[in-house]
Amino acid sequence: MQGFTPTQIQPRVRIANYHNCDNMQAWLQRKIIDLQFIYVVRGWLDYQVPGEAVQRAEQDEVICLRPTILHDLRTGSKHSIISGIHCELASGSWASGDYRLIPDPALITKPDPEQELHSLFKLCAQTFKGYGQLAQDRCNSICKTIVLSLAEHWTHKRDTELSQRMQDMIAFIREHL
Repeated sequence: MQGFTPTQIQPRVRIANYHNCDNMQAWLQRKIIDLQFIYVVRGWLDYQVPGEAVQRAEQDEVICLRPTILHDLRTGSKHSIISGIHCELASGSWASGDYRLIPDPALITKPDPEQELHSLFKLCAQTFKGYGQLAQDRCNSICKTIVLSLAEHWTHKRDTELSQRMQDMIAFIREHL
């Protein structure tokens, strides 16, 4: 297995889409074959691996789904919108263990608003649907920009909630500053 930093990746977009989820959609017992990044445009998206706690990606957050993990996805409002990109980030397959990204992508990332990730996800989906001679290369470039933007946040993961003890300590410190 090879390790790649974000600056070394060469994404290959397999699918890019933009979904209006008008009726609280669910994708159950799902296993994917590649990495998937999903941007929550409106509403929220719940991710759950059987036997584990639900993880919620809120509006303007991105969830990174790894391949071969059985999971459920559910949109959380009647008018949710999500945009997704299925990709590999290097030659070979993440699912086969051919490569990994260093740092490891966070499950949920809250990007800075000025990064304009919504526009990039939407552009990637539009480009993917198009028939331009260089559409695949353009999608791959857009995907690299997205991953680089997300990677800036991956040392500050939000994969776990603060323990009650930690929350109490922070509250105490704030009260006494």
